[in-house]
Amino acid sequence: MNPAPGAFLDRLTSDIVGWSVPTGGGPRSIWFAPLDVPSQSGEVADRISAAIREGALRLGDKLPSERALVGQFQSSRPTIREAVRHLVEGGILVVKPGAGGGMFVADELVPVRPMALRPGEMDEILEARRLFMPRICETAALYARDDDFDRMREAIAFGRAVLAADRKALDHRSKLQLNISCIRFDLAVAQSTGNRLLVQVMRTLLDWLEPLRIESLVERASGELSMRAQDETLAALKSGDPAAINAVLDWRMALMEDAWQRSSGRMLRHRRLRAAEGG
Repeated sequence: MNPAPGAFLDRLTSDIVGWSVPTGGGPRSIWFAPLDVPSQSGEVADRISAAIREGALRLGDKLPSERALVGQFQSSRPTIREAVRHLVEGGILVVKPGAGGGMFVADELVPVRPMALRPGEMDEILEARRLFMPRICETAALYARDDDFDRMREAIAFGRAVLAADRKALDHRSKLQLNISCIRFDLAVAQSTGNRLLVQVMRTLLDWLEPLRIESLVERASGELSMRAQDETLAALKSGDPAAINAVLDWRMALMEDAWQRSSGRMLRHRRLRAAEGG
């Protein structure tokens, strides 16, 4: 049976090349991705937000001047001003007047973008993660340099700051910080491969997994488990041992799959197959 147009892997393909060919037999067909033409100011705001979320801009950092942003985005002053106004209203940027003034990052905890998932799509996302993550991490272990490992450690430190506070439950901001820690860590892993396509694949997976990751962070114990997973992934990558890398990734990916199974009542395809073989 052909997957419905819009299934996750079709979307991932179409994000890269603009179209995908549904599989499963039958007449040859093609599915073109819908045109996505957001407002220019919205696109500018999204790119600045992404740079903050991913750690390219940190709390207190000064953005390029309005004139510089106009040139970099090849846009107009009104477009840049509208984007900045939106980010200021959201508490993400602050504009300081006068000498030494400008646009500064006011908050690194950029809110989660809502994702509309159809039934079964999270299953595909988690399955795709199992396909891509081990290969990305094995490649990272080959090519990662000291500065790549430093970025991974910085991401871990950003998340561990949440656990320094003595609290059992995690509030919304704590969940956002732990989520961003995971995003920065996994992107640092992908970036250490030196392969831009793998970075884009990782970025897409992280975006789509975000709602589930936030949902799975409830108590302090879940936050500690998330940070332990990053610590052990870093240790495995530094060891360069493929068996160690695959073992920690299998455990780490199972954590999120367990969370999905509990919240949805659905068993993932590879788990159903494993259960059938065991029976």
